[in-house]
Amino acid sequence: MSVILNNTKLSLQDYINVALNHFVVELSDECINKINNARKTVEKIVDNDKVVYGITTGFGSLRNKFIAKDDVVTLQKNLIRSHAIGSGEASPEYIVRGMLLHRLRCICNGNSGVRLDVAKILVDALNKNFIPFVPERGTVGASGDLAPLSFMVLSLMGEGLAYDNETKTFIDSLRVLKKLEMKPIVLQEKEGLALNNGTQFITAWTSFSLYHALINLNNANKIAGVTIEALRGTHKQFDERIHDCRPHMGQVSIAMQMREILKDSKINELYAKDKVQDAYSLRCIPQIHGPIYDKLIFCMEIIETEINSSNDNPLIFDEDVVSGGNFHGMYLGMIADDIAYCMTVLANISERRLERLVNSDLNGFLPTFLVKDAGLNSGFMIVQYAAAADVAECRQLSNPASVHTIPTCQGTEDIVSMAGWASRKAFVTTTLVKNVLAYELFAACQALDYTLTSDIKSSDKVMKLYNMVREKVPFIEKDMFMNDYIEDIRNLL
Repeated sequence: MSVILNNTKLSLQDYINVALNHFVVELSDECINKINNARKTVEKIVDNDKVVYGITTGFGSLRNKFIAKDDVVTLQKNLIRSHAIGSGEASPEYIVRGMLLHRLRCICNGNSGVRLDVAKILVDALNKNFIPFVPERGTVGASGDLAPLSFMVLSLMGEGLAYDNETKTFIDSLRVLKKLEMKPIVLQEKEGLALNNGTQFITAWTSFSLYHALINLNNANKIAGVTIEALRGTHKQFDERIHDCRPHMGQVSIAMQMREILKDSKINELYAKDKVQDAYSLRCIPQIHGPIYDKLIFCMEIIETEINSSNDNPLIFDEDVVSGGNFHGMYLGMIADDIAYCMTVLANISERRLERLVNSDLNGFLPTFLVKDAGLNSGFMIVQYAAAADVAECRQLSNPASVHTIPTCQGTEDIVSMAGWASRKAFVTTTLVKNVLAYELFAACQALDYTLTSDIKSSDKVMKLYNMVREKVPFIEKDMFMNDYIEDIRNLL
């Protein structure tokens, strides 16, 4: 499978397909023409000794320092070498591949001014899976992701580290380039700045945060269906008429999904037909999952716009070279904070449903902690504890990072987005929420077994998910080591 870069916008799924699923990347003729035309403008500026930011001047607060023609290539190399500063673990392969793809997409817009050879090296890096070492920390998300992108480019120059498939570790990048039969980039005018000035790092982390957040929400709806059936909850709260008179897109959509998930349940007919209403964590699923859906769809629009944008500086428009601030990461920082917030709300409601499953005082008919001989057995007591711990972390991580600006570069970059941290903590919350959902599903299937018989079944969709769990995870008769079973459910999700 392949993705062709042309005038058509990349979708989030296209992005995921290349970064995660290793789809092959190809350049269209339109992209090649745009790249070549923009490069001609750069070469004309250098040949005529024009003073243009980032091409014949220094960077940031050094913008007024003119660089002689003989030194402009050294200027680009120095930029990358000096800016490759960071700390922490290596970013995952799919994050770095996402950075490479987004940088390439940006170049294909024809506003960056790099040579076609550079674009082709990025294509090779993706198609041959060349993975530079990019540390997780170092960007403030304004003036672009200067530090992580510089690490990426440094490796492409053959001066940094890159992942070696043979040794399964990071080694000298020049050796990896040779193994993959790739030539290192030899930077020319403007190319260092065009490659390290942009939002590629934070876009990658935020894109994958959104990708996992959408999966979590979809799973949460299904798991909530299992919990409702396990608690013998009413389906009245999903009546179409209720949601049509408060027609928020997400609320209407989630209610429709819940009706579909719970359709034709025998449990509802037998146990909940005359029930008036449930607690909020069951009754208000459309009103709580719904705004999460709406917010994530909004985040999708921002992400897809960013993936397809020109976000370096300066930008080339025919013969004009114009400085601006498209590298600023506030769009990404704010939606990353939104994703973390959404995931925390999802964790909150999931943990509350889990509490109702294990708490016999709340549900009124299930055994204490979902196990026989409670006291002798602790059953699912600590399942809820573990969920509570993850929810507590989510709550801390949902505090916004994008308001915590620290000025840089002698006050030139006097307000920054802090989107690097915003995007990474959003990603962490998606993992924590998957844990909480796994705990809920584990308990919900255990609770459902106290109602299911050969004659009493839930809906087809609930039974399908229940049976998928039961293929790996048995009913828990007495206390035992259960963590491996929970890991099986995580993997299922």
